[in-house]
Amino acid sequence: SANCRVCRSELETVCHVTSHCRPMLQAITARHNLVLGRLSAALPVRARGSLSLGREMRSVTGQALKPDLVINNGTDAVIVDVTCPFDGGPDALEMAAQGKVEKYTGVARALLAAGHRSAVVRPFAIGALGSWWPGNEACLADLGIPRSARVLLRRLCVSDAISGSDAIWTLFLNREEQTSRQGEGSSGSPAIL
Repeated sequence: SANCRVCRSELETVCHVTSHCRPMLQAITARHNLVLGRLSAALPVRARGSLSLGREMRSVTGQALKPDLVINNGTDAVIVDVTCPFDGGPDALEMAAQGKVEKYTGVARALLAAGHRSAVVRPFAIGALGSWWPGNEACLADLGIPRSARVLLRRLCVSDAISGSDAIWTLFLNREEQTSRQGEGSSGSPAIL
């Protein structure tokens, strides 16, 4: 069968394994959190006082959302959400980033309605295989990360995404091996079918 050897619910592709396979979700989240941690650690000290991570916020429609990172000094806000989509085509990161903008625009509008001078949504997209989305530069600028620090940060975030995907793949292979062992007899030898 062409279905995933671990979850058995979808076609087994690199995209599925590194981004969608339910048994891999903890490792997929860990990859995301590596990139988020790297980004938040790079924030200038002046921005950290107005930083919130994963705090629930309301959109103009009242929907509760949890952007990854918000810098909010009371008059200006930058709403950031990290995404690590599979780099499966030239528009993959752009489409994922656009999805984040659509998701969190209501939160920015709610902040503007509450009296903020500005509120902007800045997705931060790193491909699961290490692609860098050019729009990340605007995110880093709005977060106040100096240009001199961005080259190193770019390399480190890309490295984190790749190592996270490697960990996902390794876990997948180990789970696949465990799944195939479940079909073996108790003696450890293959079951006779």
